[in-house]
Amino acid sequence: MVKQRRPRKKLVREPIIDNRKWVVFDWAVVIIFSIVFLVGVISALVQPGRRDEVQQKFPIPGSSIVVQVFNGSGNINAAVEITDSLRKYGIDVRGVVKNAKNIYPYTLLLNRKGDESKCDSLAKILGLPDDRIIIQRNNDIFDVTLVLGKDFKNALAKLMKNPTGR
Repeated sequence: MVKQRRPRKKLVREPIIDNRKWVVFDWAVVIIFSIVFLVGVISALVQPGRRDEVQQKFPIPGSSIVVQVFNGSGNINAAVEITDSLRKYGIDVRGVVKNAKNIYPYTLLLNRKGDESKCDSLAKILGLPDDRIIIQRNNDIFDVTLVLGKDFKNALAKLMKNPTGR
């Protein structure tokens, strides 16, 4: 018996695909991703306080606000209550006048150094409107003096409702 030969298949050459375009695209994606990553890392190092601001309930510009609490409400415990609440918010209360000679009808903020951002931040925390802020500059160590008036419970209701600072 004679073996029959199978016919040979013709070798068909497939067209060569130019992969160079895809290699360039891959490298371009890697380089762009690297640049975006480096910009993110550098911005995080340059502005590390951004993450802290997000965690705080109220932004406090500058390093800290130095406050004096002046009790002009007639209530003996008012200054202690407000001082404790302010300290829980991270505000530096350095001076407390517990018993003033005069009784004030309204709670006020006295801007002592002319830094409006600190005074506005404190007013926001306290819930005081802008018409209760008075500029009364002196070269004292305090940025702001909080004068507690007879209406301190109503005027500072926002602070009194949430005294934990959170």
